[in-house]
Amino acid sequence: MIQWPETWTETAPEAWRAPELDAEGVEAFFYEGAPYRGRPTRVFAYVGMPRTAPGETAPAMVLVPGGGASALAKWVRLWNDKGYAAVCMDVCGCTPGANPVWPEWPHPRHPHGGPAGWGFVNSSPGDPPEDQWAYHAAAAVLRARGLLRAQPAVDAGRIGITGVSWGSVTLLWAAVSADWPCAIPVYGCGFLGDSPLMREKSRTPEGRRWIDLWDPGAFLPRARVRNWLWISGPGDQAFGLDARRRSYRVAPGARWLSLKPGMIHAHGGPGEDQPEIFAFADACLRGGRPMPRLGDPFTADGRAWAGWGLSGEVRSAELAWSPERETDDERNWFRAPAEIDGTAASAALPDSARMWYFHVRDAAGLEASSPHGSRT
Repeated sequence: MIQWPETWTETAPEAWRAPELDAEGVEAFFYEGAPYRGRPTRVFAYVGMPRTAPGETAPAMVLVPGGGASALAKWVRLWNDKGYAAVCMDVCGCTPGANPVWPEWPHPRHPHGGPAGWGFVNSSPGDPPEDQWAYHAAAAVLRARGLLRAQPAVDAGRIGITGVSWGSVTLLWAAVSADWPCAIPVYGCGFLGDSPLMREKSRTPEGRRWIDLWDPGAFLPRARVRNWLWISGPGDQAFGLDARRRSYRVAPGARWLSLKPGMIHAHGGPGEDQPEIFAFADACLRGGRPMPRLGDPFTADGRAWAGWGLSGEVRSAELAWSPERETDDERNWFRAPAEIDGTAASAALPDSARMWYFHVRDAAGLEASSPHGSRT
């Protein structure tokens, strides 16, 4: 199976400052990427540091942009304001240009870039794996981690990662070649042949070859992540609930879920600025209070149950359920109040329910969900 050099995550790549591309509050860099068709490449990134006292170090986050996005200075500043060092890179051989997010894509390519991409776009499945976009995207992430580790103000043992949409897919590839205290995939997941976004493309010969090489579902069992937060809207139309469910069940490490009603699929506030994302990172990297961690739901005497042990204080709970079968892409979700009994919630399970989960809010208003239960 595909593997990236582990040294890339531990040692700093060669880097070059690009002050002419600096953005407010952050510095622009090019750093060494993976070789492409026998020539060296460079990756563009923004790096930002929080304010720290002399001699202090800060935790850090690697931020992986999704499809249509380049390096995002605003995202880096958002984490800096929360007390984290951060790096956000372009994974397609470009610089941000006038606007780093749609509709200004395609962004300006620079002369030292690797393959263009996302996903099947320009993935060149006939090329050797090391010359394909997926390999280079994950390499850019791993080398960015090495870049952060070399910064004197960064605590090298407290570096987490989050990605949005295709950035989450890239995160899952990078998860096999480094030890991550926490990983936060937003929207994206593995088993892309089962996802609405990729199902039709995966049926073509080219798509099948890509899936065989790069589907993150095959990488996930080897992921080296201690703590996961899988966060999305329950009706996400890009990756789909069934593919996400398969993904979080095969990934090793502790698992938290947050399926937030009304959460849309987008960069900016929806994908970057959810309070659960920062609370989870704080719990993993700064000793903050953890969110509730719900266990698998079960049924007894016509009621559905899920518990959270002593992992967090729950103030409200509801049961979300759907009458559609597991194979349906679009489900109608219904919600009903759930009763809280100590460290568990329960609700009557309608006879027509085919899939369900519990959704809770803690004292801080953070939203967490249970894994999904189902019946035929």
